[in-house]
Amino acid sequence: MDKRKIVETMRKAGRLAANEVLEKYRNGTPFFHIEGGQIVTKSDIAADKRIFESLKLGFENGIIPGFLYSSEERKKIERAGDPELLFLVDPIDQSERVATGDLKCATSCITALKILEELEDGYIGEPVASLVNEIERGVEYIAFGDEARIVGEVKGKKLNFDTSLPRKIGGKFIGPNSSKTLGGENYIRGASYRTKRRKGLYEFIEAPLQSISSRVRIDNNGGSYFGANVGTGVFSFSMEAKPTKPSEMAGDIFAKAMGAYVTDMFGNPLKKINVMYGEGDLKKTYYSLASCTPELGKEILETIDMESLQRIYNYGVV
Repeated sequence: MDKRKIVETMRKAGRLAANEVLEKYRNGTPFFHIEGGQIVTKSDIAADKRIFESLKLGFENGIIPGFLYSSEERKKIERAGDPELLFLVDPIDQSERVATGDLKCATSCITALKILEELEDGYIGEPVASLVNEIERGVEYIAFGDEARIVGEVKGKKLNFDTSLPRKIGGKFIGPNSSKTLGGENYIRGASYRTKRRKGLYEFIEAPLQSISSRVRIDNNGGSYFGANVGTGVFSFSMEAKPTKPSEMAGDIFAKAMGAYVTDMFGNPLKKINVMYGEGDLKKTYYSLASCTPELGKEILETIDMESLQRIYNYGVV
């Protein structure tokens, strides 16, 4: 299994998806509708089609092995050949913003998992590669194995990456906690996923985290973009809790490859990923925490009331 060929195929698929979104965006705000409580735009569906067709072409040309394909926009899993990989895809992360014409923080994200075990209602896989593609600016955050690379200019850091030295900008180390060396923000900046369908997250996430330091600032969004920005040192931490498919985990995998401390919300390392299907079951919710240092990550885990957090995310009640 050639990880680099897998990554290049994913990059091509991500660029095609981004171009699809930008073309529709230039023609006006994308039309959207609500499906299963989620905003779905025409751009989501078109980008999903582009990604799947591109990956399938890679398989048909013998570039990547057989795979299963699971995305936010498809109710069933697609198959190409005898599957060795499982692709988890969110064609447009931050669809709510795109639906209003705002492409800020919008990404296409693809994660490749090596299938280790098939379960009755899901799979267990090991991360092989991940891609987070900023749709508007075209910046790519790439991880394969323990290697990481960024193509483009990281927002908030006005220096271009040396692609031969993916962890350095202008000779300076770039990665978790790097804002100190690059003269960035000196407060703890983080992101936590908030869904409108569940209440109480301020009480059980934001307020406890603000008790760690008076300089904690939290963005009420989660997803691949914010996880990736832990890897570049723009954010100090990012939290995600998502029922069923962990389609935004691409940012966490990139952050881990850049040297961030990445675990689930119980402190377990991000190694084998359970991809489960169905709502309303505690074991089927994907939790992740990416932080710039182990010390901060452990302090966050100790501060948050995880039992209440579980109930909120799975049942919408405390």
